[in-house]
Amino acid sequence: MLALRALLRAAAFESFRTHWDWWVLSTDEETISLRRIAALVERADADGVDAVASGGGAGGRGFDLAIVRSHCVRALLDAGPADDAFGALDEERPDAAFLARLAGLGFKVDRDDAASTLADPDRSPLQPARLPLDVHFFPSMQTGTRDVASLSEIATPLRVAVRVLRTLAGGGRIAVYGAGQIAEEIVPLLGDRVAFALDRNTELHKKPFHGVDVLAPEAVVDRVDEIEAVLITALGREPEVTTTLLDLLGDRARDVRILSLDGAQAGAHAPADEATRVRFTSAEEAEAIAEGDAFQPARLDPSLVPEARPDTTTERTITKRAVLYTGFPCNIRCIFCYYTYVMDGAKWNPLEQCIADADLYRHHYGNDAVDITGGEPTAYPHIAALVEHCATIGLRPTLITNMRMLAKLEHAQKLKDAGAYDFLCSVHALGRAYDFIAQTRNGWEKLTRGLTNINRLGMPWRTNCTLTLRNMRQLRKIAEFAFLNGSRAINFINYNPFYEWQTKMDIDFQARHTEVAPHLVEALDYCDEVGLEANVRYFPLCMMKGHEDKAYNYGQLSYDHHEWDYNSWYSDRVNNPSAKYPAWLPGLECDEHALHEFQARRTREDSYAACTSCSTCAVRSVCDGFTKQYAERFGTAEATPYAGESVSEITHFIRGQRKVVDR
Repeated sequence: MLALRALLRAAAFESFRTHWDWWVLSTDEETISLRRIAALVERADADGVDAVASGGGAGGRGFDLAIVRSHCVRALLDAGPADDAFGALDEERPDAAFLARLAGLGFKVDRDDAASTLADPDRSPLQPARLPLDVHFFPSMQTGTRDVASLSEIATPLRVAVRVLRTLAGGGRIAVYGAGQIAEEIVPLLGDRVAFALDRNTELHKKPFHGVDVLAPEAVVDRVDEIEAVLITALGREPEVTTTLLDLLGDRARDVRILSLDGAQAGAHAPADEATRVRFTSAEEAEAIAEGDAFQPARLDPSLVPEARPDTTTERTITKRAVLYTGFPCNIRCIFCYYTYVMDGAKWNPLEQCIADADLYRHHYGNDAVDITGGEPTAYPHIAALVEHCATIGLRPTLITNMRMLAKLEHAQKLKDAGAYDFLCSVHALGRAYDFIAQTRNGWEKLTRGLTNINRLGMPWRTNCTLTLRNMRQLRKIAEFAFLNGSRAINFINYNPFYEWQTKMDIDFQARHTEVAPHLVEALDYCDEVGLEANVRYFPLCMMKGHEDKAYNYGQLSYDHHEWDYNSWYSDRVNNPSAKYPAWLPGLECDEHALHEFQARRTREDSYAACTSCSTCAVRSVCDGFTKQYAERFGTAEATPYAGESVSEITHFIRGQRKVVDR
């Protein structure tokens, strides 16, 4: 029973990570074969049932093999604790109890005992599918991993095949890109739906491949009329292969879907129209950046800057800070903003919805602080009421702001009176260079007035600065400006090409890491000299050697109390633009460190590229590396791997950093 519970937890995480259509459960390893599984899937699809079981003996009506649609198991987990899914600890037939609980939720559970007698002529003992997959369940569950790994490996090609067949419901055919080990597992399951295979390896062109020809990639141009889609089976090379196919097909690319094993489709997100903004001519841009480079930082009003620096600590615990979105409207249009494409026509979220999110953070997830963001949250019509509610329920409020609204002292005073604790201020450049990056004519003037008002009210503040080609030469001066004017900490945030940016290869403000690195290191040296806490988000560690204690990739974010709690940030119960995971997921494992590490690893898998140099690096377990868009645009040759003993402890570098303490 305990083993089944551990298996359920592990499979639930793996199912969430890889988005399975089916769970394949077995109580007898010797009974597993792809043919039996395929027969059960066919039975389920034909009869419209949610779960099909076979074997397992007559009396208990359990199973030796069963398939269950994944949404059914998730509903079971939503219905109660994971430990209840297989029944009580003394249950005589836990497999039967599992089926009974599914049926009790209203799902149609059927049996097909005939499937257990299906002959499999050349069947040898169980051979795991040859897929380079890791099973990413938690360390505390790593007992008896062989069964879980085998099930994961066997189910994966079937899952892909079923999804592709459903995609081609009209009877269309596909080409498979790649004729290696993964295609060996999938092509037989797709049968005559495969028109041909594509592979660069000319040796494979001469060999039989499950009844289809293996051709050079260029052949797709002449045979595109035969197919509806191309399925890429070359793991880790999806962006490269997609680009190759799109280039080869040219105008015909719109007639063919390009599918990846993770379900992604090329062209799934059409580029949005560029948001309206103040336009700078090339000459104005160059002049603004030059003035920013020459800017000399100084105190805006020396009498307002506190002399004492804040208390610090080296204690590292999981953050309990949430993030609350008021909506996307904003009063500037920063050139790198994730959300610029939705700002025109964007609407504020209702106050009732924001309050509901705040209550959920405090009372369900146990968060004790919140970053209120947007858009520009200080422009939110109900911001004072929202801040007051957060402060009242014990959710200490921070506002992430461009300070434009705070240029009016009465507005800043209203937020302080409502209970705002501090401000996280965006200082992405200096002087006129800021105006260019914010795409406004008077941004720097309003920023400095707003910052002066924050200091006049005696409120704490911290700094955010996004790293771009346009401000990289100003980084040390930005740090100096922040320190001289009382900032408690500064965050240097690597520009991440996510959301609508992830397919763009011509981002004119995106810099190479090696271009930014010397300017960043200079700024970090300054921060060390004056005792200003500095954090670098999402930047490869090898580009900032000597300052790794300040490096916060997704794994380390959870150990910065000014960053966001993954449990609430990624929750499907709240209204924010994050990738979601279901509410039952945190309940599967009580180790909060493992849960946060799981989410960090999932983000790396989704958004970061594989890199040959990184694979040999001693710190690869604690560094995310290069985003997929960056790797596709610039490559990964910049990486300089660390030698020596492997580092696996996620806080290895950051545990010695002194961080500001909130009071």
